[in-house]
Amino acid sequence: MNKSVRGVLKIDDFVLLIKRKKDNELYFVFPGGHKKEEESDTETCKREFKEETNLDIIPIEHIEDIKEGTSFITSYYLCNLKKPINNNLLPKLKMTGPEVEKDQSKNYYKPLWVKTRELKGKTIYPKSIVKMIMNGEI
Repeated sequence: MNKSVRGVLKIDDFVLLIKRKKDNELYFVFPGGHKKEEESDTETCKREFKEETNLDIIPIEHIEDIKEGTSFITSYYLCNLKKPINNNLLPKLKMTGPEVEKDQSKNYYKPLWVKTRELKGKTIYPKSIVKMIMNGEI
Protein backbone atom coordinates (compact mmCIF):
# COMPACT_ATOMS: atom_id res chain seq x y z
CA MET A 1 0.00 0.00 0.00
CA ASN A 2 1.30 3.48 -0.87
CA LYS A 3 1.58 5.85 2.05
CA SER A 4 2.08 9.51 2.82
CA VAL A 5 2.60 11.27 6.14
CA ARG A 6 1.54 14.81 7.01
CA GLY A 7 2.13 17.02 10.02
CA VAL A 8 -0.21 19.39 11.82
CA LEU A 9 1.52 22.35 13.47
CA LYS A 10 -0.53 24.86 15.43
CA ILE A 11 1.08 27.78 17.22
CA ASP A 12 -1.25 29.89 19.31
CA ASP A 13 -4.07 30.86 16.93
CA PHE A 14 -2.23 29.90 13.72
CA VAL A 15 -2.06 26.68 11.70
CA LEU A 16 0.61 25.91 9.13
CA LEU A 17 -0.80 24.96 5.72
CA ILE A 18 0.45 24.50 2.18
CA LYS A 19 -1.51 26.48 -0.39
CA ARG A 20 -1.72 24.34 -3.52
CA LYS A 21 -2.81 24.92 -7.05
CA LYS A 22 -3.01 21.80 -9.18
CA ASP A 23 -5.04 21.19 -12.33
CA ASN A 24 -6.64 24.64 -11.88
CA GLU A 25 -7.91 23.73 -8.39
CA LEU A 26 -6.89 25.94 -5.47
CA TYR A 27 -6.85 24.23 -2.06
CA PHE A 28 -4.85 23.81 1.15
CA VAL A 29 -3.19 20.76 2.71
CA PHE A 30 -1.02 20.08 5.73
CA PRO A 31 2.74 19.77 5.05
CA GLY A 32 3.88 16.26 4.17
CA GLY A 33 4.31 13.77 1.39
CA HIS A 34 5.17 10.29 0.25
CA LYS A 35 6.88 7.89 2.61
CA LYS A 36 10.11 6.29 1.43
CA GLU A 37 10.33 2.54 1.98
CA GLU A 38 13.20 2.80 4.48
CA GLU A 39 11.62 5.58 6.57
CA SER A 40 9.43 5.48 9.65
CA ASP A 41 6.32 7.66 9.69
CA THR A 42 8.00 10.20 11.95
CA GLU A 43 11.12 10.34 9.75
CA THR A 44 8.91 11.03 6.71
CA CYS A 45 7.02 13.71 8.60
CA LYS A 46 10.25 15.48 9.62
CA ARG A 47 11.79 15.25 6.12
CA GLU A 48 8.69 16.44 4.28
CA PHE A 49 8.06 19.24 6.77
CA LYS A 50 11.64 20.47 6.30
CA GLU A 51 11.36 20.29 2.49
CA GLU A 52 8.04 22.15 2.38
CA THR A 53 8.55 24.75 5.13
CA ASN A 54 12.26 24.74 6.12
CA LEU A 55 11.17 24.09 9.74
CA ASP A 56 12.47 21.37 12.02
CA ILE A 57 9.62 19.67 13.85
CA ILE A 58 9.00 16.82 16.25
CA PRO A 59 5.97 14.61 15.59
CA ILE A 60 4.45 14.12 19.05
CA GLU A 61 1.16 12.31 18.53
CA HIS A 62 -0.55 10.26 15.82
CA ILE A 63 -3.92 11.88 15.04
CA GLU A 64 -5.46 9.59 12.44
CA ASP A 65 -5.03 7.54 9.27
CA ILE A 66 -7.18 8.29 6.25
CA LYS A 67 -7.61 5.79 3.45
CA GLU A 68 -7.78 7.18 -0.05
CA GLY A 69 -9.16 4.54 -2.39
CA THR A 70 -8.00 0.96 -2.04
CA SER A 71 -4.24 1.43 -2.25
CA PHE A 72 -3.29 4.68 -0.49
CA ILE A 73 -3.24 5.81 3.14
CA THR A 74 -2.20 9.10 4.74
CA SER A 75 -1.15 9.31 8.39
CA TYR A 76 -1.47 12.61 10.25
CA TYR A 77 0.70 13.61 13.22
CA LEU A 78 0.42 16.50 15.63
CA CYS A 79 3.80 18.27 15.68
CA ASN A 80 5.79 20.76 17.73
CA LEU A 81 8.68 22.92 16.61
CA LYS A 82 12.06 21.46 17.51
CA LYS A 83 13.16 24.86 18.85
CA PRO A 84 10.88 27.33 20.65
CA ILE A 85 9.84 30.47 18.82
CA ASN A 86 11.51 33.79 19.66
CA ASN A 87 9.62 36.88 20.80
CA ASN A 88 6.27 35.31 19.90
CA LEU A 89 7.08 35.67 16.20
CA LEU A 90 5.93 32.90 13.88
CA PRO A 91 8.85 31.25 12.08
CA LYS A 92 9.49 32.29 8.49
CA LEU A 93 8.57 29.67 5.93
CA LYS A 94 10.45 28.62 2.82
CA MET A 95 9.91 25.79 0.37
CA THR A 96 13.22 23.94 -0.06
CA GLY A 97 12.40 20.48 -1.47
CA PRO A 98 11.62 19.09 -4.92
CA GLU A 99 8.37 21.05 -5.02
CA VAL A 100 10.43 24.20 -5.69
CA GLU A 101 11.22 22.86 -9.18
CA LYS A 102 7.55 22.02 -9.80
CA ASP A 103 6.43 25.46 -8.63
CA GLN A 104 4.84 27.21 -11.59
CA SER A 105 1.78 29.30 -12.27
CA LYS A 106 -0.35 26.21 -13.03
CA ASN A 107 1.07 24.04 -10.26
CA TYR A 108 2.37 25.71 -7.13
CA TYR A 109 3.06 25.17 -3.45
CA LYS A 110 3.20 27.95 -0.89
CA PRO A 111 3.63 27.41 2.85
CA LEU A 112 1.75 29.91 4.98
CA TRP A 113 0.34 30.55 8.43
CA VAL A 114 -3.45 30.77 8.59
CA LYS A 115 -5.44 32.02 11.59
CA THR A 116 -7.72 29.29 12.90
CA ARG A 117 -10.76 31.56 12.60
CA GLU A 118 -9.98 31.89 8.87
CA LEU A 119 -10.02 28.13 8.21
CA LYS A 120 -13.77 28.11 7.70
CA GLY A 121 -14.67 28.72 4.08
CA LYS A 122 -11.34 27.54 2.68
CA THR A 123 -10.95 24.27 0.81
CA ILE A 124 -8.65 22.37 3.17
CA TYR A 125 -7.94 18.64 3.12
CA PRO A 126 -8.72 16.62 5.11
CA LYS A 127 -11.86 18.15 6.52
CA SER A 128 -11.73 15.86 9.57
CA ILE A 129 -8.48 17.46 10.82
CA VAL A 130 -9.86 20.97 10.20
CA LYS A 131 -12.95 20.04 12.23
CA MET A 132 -10.73 18.88 15.12
CA ILE A 133 -8.83 22.19 15.03
CA MET A 134 -12.05 24.24 14.90
CA ASN A 135 -13.49 22.25 17.83
CA GLY A 136 -10.38 22.87 19.93
CA GLU A 137 -9.38 19.18 19.95
CA ILE A 138 -6.02 20.10 18.42
